[in-house]
Amino acid sequence: MSDAAESWVRFPDPERPVVSMTEAARLLNRDIATVRNYVRTNKLAGGKYPDKMRWWVYVDADPRLQAGLERKPKPRQTRRTTTLSPDGGVHEPDRQLAATASDAKLREYEETIRQLTAAAALEAERAEAANKVNESLLRAHEHLLKAFTDSRSEAGKSLQIANIYRDLLASNYIPDDPGELTQN
Repeated sequence: MSDAAESWVRFPDPERPVVSMTEAARLLNRDIATVRNYVRTNKLAGGKYPDKMRWWVYVDADPRLQAGLERKPKPRQTRRTTTLSPDGGVHEPDRQLAATASDAKLREYEETIRQLTAAAALEAERAEAANKVNESLLRAHEHLLKAFTDSRSEAGKSLQIANIYRDLLASNYIPDDPGELTQN
């Protein structure tokens, strides 16, 4: 690009007030890209800071910019200064302001404590319910273990009887009463 094509890349004149491209677009009720094209084609006095992506427009470039800035309310001072009364204490309005802020903070802390207490109570209930379920599961496990042990001992007795009966059949002896097989 030639130097003439980039004449809008410059610092603003310190004697003339400027607004940002975003503010100019808002005041002119135009899109930012449209206002940027106006600056590039010299339809609106403004430019781009060198080595930055920030664009600016002179306030006196359009009457709507001046009117918009004159209507814009100035921000109120939010920082309060403490004034002392002749006796060295804080003035009553400042004391009331401090008390109001303190009360709001206190209510916020109380609400946080209430929420945390409710959450802790809910967690305690969940833990207690989980503990009961775990105890029930342990009892069921013990019952199953006992049943398994009992069934193993019964299976061992059944195996012993089956072996004795097999041996007797091999020797061609068939008892009249199967109870005789368990007396050994």
